[in-house]
Amino acid sequence: MVNSTLERTTFEPWPPPAFSGHDFPDLTMRCARKLLGIYEGASDEWVEYNLSTNRLSRWKLPKQDHPWAEYDNHGEVLPIPYRRTRISGVAMLDSGDVYASFLRLVKDSPPMKMQVGLYRLKKTGDHGDWIAVPGTLGPNDQPGAFGRLNGTDGVHLVYSRVGEHAWFFSSAPK
Repeated sequence: MVNSTLERTTFEPWPPPAFSGHDFPDLTMRCARKLLGIYEGASDEWVEYNLSTNRLSRWKLPKQDHPWAEYDNHGEVLPIPYRRTRISGVAMLDSGDVYASFLRLVKDSPPMKMQVGLYRLKKTGDHGDWIAVPGTLGPNDQPGAFGRLNGTDGVHLVYSRVGEHAWFFSSAPK
């Protein structure tokens, strides 16, 4: 698929591995029945290739604060990021619906605050928006609260909760 259907040059160049961080899927691929989905964090895109129709579709996503750099109003790199949003998990159901969990770090004043949440991708034309799933947004320090999206069995979302060492299965919210 690469170079024949999806040119590498259509993506933003990636930063060195030392800047991309661990355990955050800024570039990840998901498969569901006849769909191949790619979340590409550097260019903020969701890309799908439909194997049945040989059709490639791309959706531009809202700009995220990437872990490797933040900029001031003049385009200069800030030395220490005070706010950043990182995607922490991605899942694509057999239906083609896409979900992601996000972690938001805020260091305006000590202590650092972390917020987590589950979002559904709403695809419209060539643009996509992350829509918050009610009941999943909140601080990352409340035991039992939604923690992270870990994957899917094709129909259900697999997720973890803050402070619990287990995975949970749930029907995907609409």
